[in-house]
Amino acid sequence: SHPYGYAAGVFLLDHLDFLLPHESDYFGFEELHRRGYARSRSILDVGANRGHSARAFLKLLPAWRVFSVEANRIHEPRLEALKHRHGRRFDYVIAAAGSSSGGSLRLLTPMYRGAALHSAASCFEQEAVGAVEAAYPALKGRFTLVESQVPGLALDDLALDPDFVKFDIQGSELDALKGMPKLLRRSRPVLLLEQNSLA
Repeated sequence: SHPYGYAAGVFLLDHLDFLLPHESDYFGFEELHRRGYARSRSILDVGANRGHSARAFLKLLPAWRVFSVEANRIHEPRLEALKHRHGRRFDYVIAAAGSSSGGSLRLLTPMYRGAALHSAASCFEQEAVGAVEAAYPALKGRFTLVESQVPGLALDDLALDPDFVKFDIQGSELDALKGMPKLLRRSRPVLLLEQNSLA
């Protein structure tokens, strides 16, 4: 109910694996695997944030590999530690998934009195502000946005063959899909997309 509570929850998820998965949707990947939907046994995690989703997948599917894409460079140390911990089972890239590779995109991270509400970071100001004001309506107008630049990436350029793709990228889902037509035709992955009513 408050940004500081969000920060406390993030801290707990960062350090306590037993709290994962943090979203019940992720159990669906385990069930789909059980039903034979997998070939290459890999997941593309688009919108990795601090690696909570990747850690959940690695926990639920211990023989699988996860490749994460994350736009916000502030999460790189956490993702690098995850790579060191899991070796060949995990890798990542810092980039914003979009319709094409190259160039630079503006990423906006909402802040409240020094606390980064990075789960709402977005390339769209309406999305970044709308998400935090919807979550904390009593604090409307009290958030600031920190801008950073991030390279764009078409997911086709990763040359991956995932069974499942999870998207949580705050309004950029359609652009990301436009950048992966070859992957979709080649791999025919199961997709999990965040429902986004603000964009």
